Amino acid sequence: MTSQSNTVSASSLGELHNDPSKLSYDPTLKLSKRHLEHAALVLDIFQGKGTMTKINNGFTEDSIYEDPVAIGHDRQEVAGQLLHISTVTSSTKTNKFNIIDLTSNVETETGSKRKVKADLIQVEFNHDLNFKIGPTYNLDTTLQIYSTEEGIVRLQDRPGDKIPDNGFAMALRKLNGVVAPKVAGVPQNQKEDAEKALKQDII
Repeated sequence: MTSQSNTVSASSLGELHNDPSKLSYDPTLKLSKRHLEHAALVLDIFQGKGTMTKINNGFTEDSIYEDPVAIGHDRQEVAGQLLHISTVTSSTKTNKFNIIDLTSNVETETGSKRKVKADLIQVEFNHDLNFKIGPTYNLDTTLQIYSTEEGIVRLQDRPGDKIPDNGFAMALRKLNGVVAPKVAGVPQNQKEDAEKALKQDII
């Protein structure tokens, strides 16, 4: 494994599994190459094809990820939440990934509370996660991807669901974001990223 990982290039670790030019989207939307690449990156991640190299290339250092039960306030925490889909699932199946809306220059906040203007990409997403232990889970959601020239600054899953705002629930969400990368671990260098990718047949 180690000798193989030494031959894996950074470019192959960062190569998108999904071709951005082949994504489904409303033809009236004026999507740039960057918009399509960021959408393809998010699809890669939910399909268990994410790598730390892709996260580093595509998300800002202070990016934020939010869903009703988890929150990550920086790139490491985002990776801790999303890079282990391939660890806990035996397979995934995307039933729908369709870009339905693009709104330019939307003001939002990063994980560090930095205010930025971003292009909001909204995606109808229906996806099956076949867990190694437990039943198949169907994710039927609208993803919100906040895209900037710097990278993705914010990713929200199920924004229409009520995200818990009471103190205890919010504490659990924050704890999950901090503990997940420490317990499960995220690759700290190219060699570790390559070893994980090879072990899980990501590349």
